[in-house]
Amino acid sequence: MHVISLYISLSVIRISYTNDDLDFGLYWFGKNGMCEKYYPGIDNSYYSDEKSTIIYSHGFAAGTTSQKDDYGRRRFRRETFFFKEDNFSGAKEFKGLELYANHPWVESGWNTGIAYWDQFADDIDLWGAEAKIWTFNSSKGARYRYMKTNGKGEYREWDRKVTFNGETVEVESISDLLGIYIVDALKNNTSGNLRLVGHSLGNQVVCRLTKICFDENIF
Repeated sequence: MHVISLYISLSVIRISYTNDDLDFGLYWFGKNGMCEKYYPGIDNSYYSDEKSTIIYSHGFAAGTTSQKDDYGRRRFRRETFFFKEDNFSGAKEFKGLELYANHPWVESGWNTGIAYWDQFADDIDLWGAEAKIWTFNSSKGARYRYMKTNGKGEYREWDRKVTFNGETVEVESISDLLGIYIVDALKNNTSGNLRLVGHSLGNQVVCRLTKICFDENIF
């Protein structure tokens, strides 16, 4: 009998969290909703620097913080590439369509990611979410929706600080926050084919992210 011992030192893994009730950043997705969050310097199962890349930004997300994911879990990542057709109050056109919108991209050899800002996008109204895309210095501040263990939601104010690559920086908007992740994630991509797409308010997010990426010579 041969016994093989495997030892992995956890001292090489350094991930800092400034909030334990708030999630944001960049998630890389594979098929069927499988994903891993991007952390600098850590290999990701669903991203390769050699592959063409598309990153999607969601829009206004009212009420999503209180929802459960496909496995019944609360307070978990809510935005995915999974699409389920609405029946539009019983309209005859309803086909019951359910699909993962990123599957054709993955099958064609692309990296597919989501610029994730769900809890900030879950605001009282559309304008509250929109303001934060451009600045945290409005009356909306940097508030985000949090779901407490008793099932009730509340708004909390974020301190605007993120620890990234061992450095703590204060950001001025959602776009600046997401830009930190995306610039770092794509800085070594050699595909020559990078795309940002957005839905609804997500279009404003990617417009700003495109400018940030141009300024950092990513595009």
